[in-house]
Amino acid sequence: IYTGKFFPNGNTFQSACDSRSFFLTQVLTAARSGKKTVVIHLSDFSEEALRQTADFVVEAYRAVRELRKELTGQDTPEVGIRLVLENYELKDQRKLFPTAREFMNAWEMAGEHLAGRAYHGDPDAHNALKYMFALLFDSAHYNLSNREDPLYSAWVVGRRLQKFARRHRRLGIDYRDLLGELHLNQNIGLIGFSKDAGYYSADIHSNASTLGPIDNFAVIALFYALGFEPYVTLEQMQEPNLQDMAMVAQAMDLGNSLGVRWPRGLPRWRWVYVMVIFW
Repeated sequence: IYTGKFFPNGNTFQSACDSRSFFLTQVLTAARSGKKTVVIHLSDFSEEALRQTADFVVEAYRAVRELRKELTGQDTPEVGIRLVLENYELKDQRKLFPTAREFMNAWEMAGEHLAGRAYHGDPDAHNALKYMFALLFDSAHYNLSNREDPLYSAWVVGRRLQKFARRHRRLGIDYRDLLGELHLNQNIGLIGFSKDAGYYSADIHSNASTLGPIDNFAVIALFYALGFEPYVTLEQMQEPNLQDMAMVAQAMDLGNSLGVRWPRGLPRWRWVYVMVIFW
């Protein structure tokens, strides 16, 4: 489920702060139908907006947990759905997209608010951070402003997510859960982003496997080599073809072969020790 920005009342719905009831309805609809992620375009990087976004994650967590209890009769901390915050054009900035560092500064600010509540004894904030709060990486959006190579953006995001989880390891955060989804397609970057073209001509959403400025193969392989296993969405105008599907499968295979698959729940130093003994 995506947030949109074309509503007759002029509300852009580009953040959960715009209409909490609208977003909560979307989240509950997704949870009721068995969806795994709800995508929220994060565009307002103000401290107050990020605090409200974090608070909304807790509100959504409580609502989904109550819904699951109603539907299944079971009450467990893990709710089976994540809110993934996506790098999107900055609020009130015409087609200006954040760099990976700018986006991660904002995402982490929301995460730190959740962590602060968790450390102060709020179990819902703790569980929301552990089981619902996540991130979506859109390779095309990192290319549209021509501010950095999307592959470098992927490296920054991956490493920052690892460091965030390590910083809050007392809360039991697994960094692999923090990257929920990838959105991949090909575009032509800043070229054609003119007023006459409506600022949209470069955002063509071509096939993700098409050769161009975005190396989606490398982006997927990098994230999988770092240990992440996000859902991969080909967000393109054309129906995915065999080349698109082969690109995704081969990139995953390469990433898995390059990276070390750390068993969940086992500290890394112990796993390294086990591998050394085995070798």
